[in-house]
Amino acid sequence: MSTARAHVVGPLACDRVYHVDRLPGHDEKAFAKAYRDIVGGPPLWVAVHLAQWGVRVTLYSAVGDDEAGRIVMADLDGRGIDTNGIMHPAGLRTATPVVIVDRTGERAIIIDALPEAALLRIGEQLSPRAGDWVISNLFHPDPVRNAVSKAKAADAAILIDLELPEVERVGFGRAMEAVGGADILCTNAQFLSWWRPHDRADQIATAGMCALALADGRRTVVVTLGSSGAVVADGGEVAYVPAPPVVAVNTTAAGDTFAASFVRARLDGASNEAATRSGVAAASRFVAGESTGWSAVIATAATLVAHRLDEFVAT
Repeated sequence: MSTARAHVVGPLACDRVYHVDRLPGHDEKAFAKAYRDIVGGPPLWVAVHLAQWGVRVTLYSAVGDDEAGRIVMADLDGRGIDTNGIMHPAGLRTATPVVIVDRTGERAIIIDALPEAALLRIGEQLSPRAGDWVISNLFHPDPVRNAVSKAKAADAAILIDLELPEVERVGFGRAMEAVGGADILCTNAQFLSWWRPHDRADQIATAGMCALALADGRRTVVVTLGSSGAVVADGGEVAYVPAPPVVAVNTTAAGDTFAASFVRARLDGASNEAATRSGVAAASRFVAGESTGWSAVIATAATLVAHRLDEFVAT
């Protein structure tokens, strides 16, 4: 594996997680079967998995000097992650989103966003070197644009995760301008439905069209589809990787697990298609509560087959 460093950028949080039998609908109530505080936020599991897989990781974020912030920092202690990039601005309240998880592992999330002043400072210490990887979600277009610029100037690779509601909040045009220089874009089924409404039977074909459109002949794009796998557009070719059948325990952080595994595989010299297979394997194992040791991920990835999308859809 390469000795490159991974620089993971984004907002951390202390998630308030409630487990219920069924997600409540409009004006409905549900009894909590269990409750816990856990560290969350898009960069968390990217950093945790990469460190677990032997990658040198620096995490860039902002948390408050409060009880929730202390929970976050205590959790990160001992995980082998460089936390010197985490700022503690005076007066900042650590974000505490609410996550509701049902018995199938599906969830609903109420985002508690950091103030814009704190978001704008995340990643300001970022200083990648040639061969490093920078990984971020689109948490705010300005610092993400800066992260992309720093990565490109240093000849580091950069992967950006595009998700709702961030893209919807800032607008598609502004979002794409912010991530314009990214090498890899990852997005998911929720974004796909927003980008172009479709029937579930047409999901994979629509994902291929979306991936090609976002790639624009300049970058690699992966659209993750949960239990259906992922579609990857790379160099004008589009492939589909079905996911192995699993029983989901909790789908929280599946996309972050995918991104981490994709980068880990690329550090091993894997192609983007092979890295997509590794990402699908790691995410599937993670949501099923199975081991995500790298040897286990690679073993599962070896059982997955990437299909040319046009041939798969034709059948």
